Amino acid sequence: MGMFDIIKDALFCPFCGKQQEECEFQSKDVGEMMNAWTIEKIKKFFPKSSKLEIHSQCTYCKEWISINLDLWRMKDGMLS
Repeated sequence: MGMFDIIKDALFCPFCGKQQEECEFQSKDVGEMMNAWTIEKIKKFFPKSSKLEIHSQCTYCKEWISINLDLWRMKDGMLS
């Protein structure tokens, strides 16, 4: 089963558009150390060539959310 790291950002569901609570998303791609990360910290810590997956189930519509982060495509401040 393994351990997951938590994504602290409050992201939006791509299906219903509602903002999820902070710490709802998780990933096994950032170290599996049960740490909490923000997307901005991931961008600073990992190489631009990294591709990471983050997952959650929407609190509202119950759809399974799987987001692939291609760090080289992400601009600075895109979550601000």
